[in-house]
Parts: sequence; C-alpha cells; structure tokens
Amino acid sequence: TWESYQHKVGSWQESSSCWVQRDESVKRIMLQLVNVAAMAPTREDLLSIASKTLRPYFAHFSTLPDVLQSFDLIVRSVVLAVEGAGSVLPPCRSHQLYLFELPALIELCRGLCLCSMSEVRNKREMIQLFLHECKRTFIDKLSSQSDRDVIVKFLNSLTSKHLYKESSDRKSRKVNYFVGDSVMEIDYISIDYTFLP
Repeated sequence: TWESYQHKVGSWQESSSCWVQRDESVKRIMLQLVNVAAMAPTREDLLSIASKTLRPYFAHFSTLPDVLQSFDLIVRSVVLAVEGAGSVLPPCRSHQLYLFELPALIELCRGLCLCSMSEVRNKREMIQLFLHECKRTFIDKLSSQSDRDVIVKFLNSLTSKHLYKESSDRKSRKVNYFVGDSVMEIDYISIDYTFLP
C-alpha cells in the first residue's frame, strides 16, 4: 500500500546516515531522492531521477570516455529494470512485501554510485556492475525460487533486448554492443556468469 511505501521511505531517512557514510556526495543525492517520495513516480519521474542520480557518478569517469558513453544506456536500463521488476513481481507475490518503483530505484542507484573508479575500468565492467546491482536489489530479496526464476527471466529479457545483441557465432563468445550510433564488440556477458557469487 502507499502507506507502507511511505513508512519504508521514512525508515530510509532514519538510516541514511549509516549506509552512505563513506561518500557524502552520494548521501546528499540519496536524501534528495527520498524527498521525492511524496508522490508516486511516473516513468518520466523515474528517468529524471535516475539521470540526476547517476550523472554525478558518471562524472567521476571523465578520463574514461568509454564508460561515459554508456550513461544513457544505463539510465534507461535502470528504469526498465525497476519498472519491469515491479510489473512481474507485484508486492504481494509469494507474501513478500518488497516494494519496487522508487525504493528499488534508490537501492539500485545507490549500489552504482558507491562503486569506486578503480572498480569500473570500461564499458563491459559497467554493465556487469549494473547486472550485479540488479541481482542485489531484486533477486537477493526474494526467498521464493519461483519468484527468483521470474526475475532472472525478466533480466535476461532486459539485457538481451537493451544491453547487448548476440553475435551469430556463439562460439566466439562475443557480442555487438550498441551505444548510440557506435558499435563495439566485447566479450559475451552471460547473466549466469555475472550472477555467480
């Protein structure tokens, strides 16, 4: 319910000083996100929030244009993941009261923002980080195996449709990765591989 949603946001306000102490700029960004929770976000709201949240993070990679180039792709994918997960896993599924939409967006963006530059050196690692944070934000919160199967199937669909396109030769383990008008061939990103602990 919306009351539960507001209660969850309120609890984040109380604990925010704990989970982002190592990065004050990210803390400020997250507090701004929490303040937006006065109304239910639309897709446009989510896109705007994700863009404003992740843009300062990507600014840290000014010396890595390869990573900066994937900014719009990551923002769109974050919103698609949050929206899609909310649609395939409504809060009441399997009696699990995990609320998606803005709370999930905050959680997912927080994981991306707290990553240091040394941990992301290129576009491929950025995508892997995104998939890892999707796992932490969505899959790790689901105790039901059937729910996990649903969300993995959805993320597979998301990545294959929006993040990469497999090459015709599966043996090469390469994909054509589209960003804007440019195409870059990278190692094949398997969701099973990325999600290994």
